[in-house]
Amino acid sequence: MDITAIGTAGTLHLNDFIVPFGEKEASFTTSSKSEFTDLVTAWVPAPSRHTVTTDLPQEACMVTEFARLVGNIKANGAKPDPKWPTISRKTQLILDAVKTSISEGLKPVEIAAQKKHEKAVGLDVGKFDKILEAGRRLMKCELWMGRANVET
Repeated sequence: MDITAIGTAGTLHLNDFIVPFGEKEASFTTSSKSEFTDLVTAWVPAPSRHTVTTDLPQEACMVTEFARLVGNIKANGAKPDPKWPTISRKTQLILDAVKTSISEGLKPVEIAAQKKHEKAVGLDVGKFDKILEAGRRLMKCELWMGRANVET
């Protein structure tokens, strides 16, 4: 599945969003503050390609991390890590908002808070640099496994 996110300050393109073409590598392309040349023959600056490599397929990284978290709870009496349910929920809220926006003719969509302590979040494409950085960080398996290398 391809995904292209286009905002006022940049783009993010993934050719293999759901399952990478290769088990141990995924890549994406970003551009920020690009514009056409005078004769409209190219983008300046050109989009940059980023490749994320890991020793294990993403599914193995996920299972290994889950096992580590459970093992830490069992062996050390640790509390469940609230990070992953929160990230999963926020990811689903964003995807639902994108789908709603597309269904409603690309209108801006507000992501409503579900719990009392949460505040509503607007999907602001004007802050695309922050979205790109978040995407880069989410793509890096080493954020939660410490095993991936990123080439830019």
